[in-house]
Parts: sequence; structure tokens; C-alpha cells
Amino acid sequence: MPYSAGHKADTRQRIIASAADLLRSEGIAGTGIAKVMKHAGLTHGGFYAHFNSKNDLVSAAFEEAVLDAGRKLTEGLEGIEKQERLAHYIGRYLSRVHRDNPELGCPLAALGSELSRGDEGARQGFERGLRRLVSGLDKLLPVELINAHTANAADDELFLAVMSMMVGGLMLSRAVGDQDYSDHILRSTRRAAVELLHKPVNAGDIQ
Repeated sequence: MPYSAGHKADTRQRIIASAADLLRSEGIAGTGIAKVMKHAGLTHGGFYAHFNSKNDLVSAAFEEAVLDAGRKLTEGLEGIEKQERLAHYIGRYLSRVHRDNPELGCPLAALGSELSRGDEGARQGFERGLRRLVSGLDKLLPVELINAHTANAADDELFLAVMSMMVGGLMLSRAVGDQDYSDHILRSTRRAAVELLHKPVNAGDIQ
């Protein structure tokens, strides 16, 4: 008896979720087809019913890993006043817990440097996830704050700037050896990111 379309979709998502877990913990090189399928509790031979290649899987897994991190960071924020939501989001991202558990968090900071040398499919999946994550940040800001920014700025310029600060700050906090200095990086970046939200953004050409 053939499986239903719903069963096939569920199995595909199960494989993607397993690959996303392995990406964050072991990187692209550690996300082999056999290991992913074993992690998902499936047989190796079933892989090609869902994906054409490892590159296809990695592309989908990067997108899922980014979005999963976004869901975790926004969980429970609905009950907080909108003026405070993004500050809480930034605080969760730039936290000791997130810093010390890269395998459970955002792949932007965990795998960004690896992606620069990675496959085009992986970068495309990363980009799709990033675009969706950035576009969702406006839901955390009060409308009056969004409207306060200049009309000639790109719609997502503010959120790209904030996300870049967050990712960079987290990467730096993980890279240094001194614990106190690492904590200082997290605190400094949190303050700067929140302050940026209250300043006008002027669009400009990249030199």
C-alpha cells in the first residue's frame, strides 16, 4: 500500500529537522546522508525519495535551522508589550545560554564562516532563512518606531543592521578565551543593538 502525500511530507520534514540538528552540532562536513538518515530513524535507501542530493538537503536544512532558531527566540514574547519584545529577543540571542550552546541555537553565528566556502545550495538555503527571519523582526517592533525611520531607507535596512550586530557579537563572544571579556562583548552588543533601534537610519551606497 503506497504512503499518502501527507506521510511523505512528514518524512521529508523529519529528515530536514535531523539534518538541521547535525548542521548546528557538526557543520556541513558532518552532515552526511547516512548520518542524517540514522539520526532521523530512517533507512539510508529512502533518502532519494525526498532529495536529489546532499546539497539539496543541506539547502533545506539551513533554512529550517535559521527558522527554528527564530521560533525559539520569539517563543512566549506575545505576552510582552510590543515596545519591549525586540529587546527581549536581542537579550535572548546575546545571552550566555545561546553562546554556550551553539548546537541548539542560530546557525548564522555557528556556521557563517563555513558557509563562505560552502556549496551554492547551502548559501541559498541560508539566505532564504535569513530573509524570512529578518522580515519577521518588524513584527516585534511597534509601528510608530518603524515609521520613525527615514522613508528612503530600504525596508529591511534596520533589521539587517540589528541582525548583523547580533550575529557578529555572538561570534566574537565565542571566539575569545577570557570569560569576563566574552560577557562584556555580549552586554556591549546588546546595548548597541537596542540603541540602534531608536536612531534614524539613512540609506547609503556600499563602498
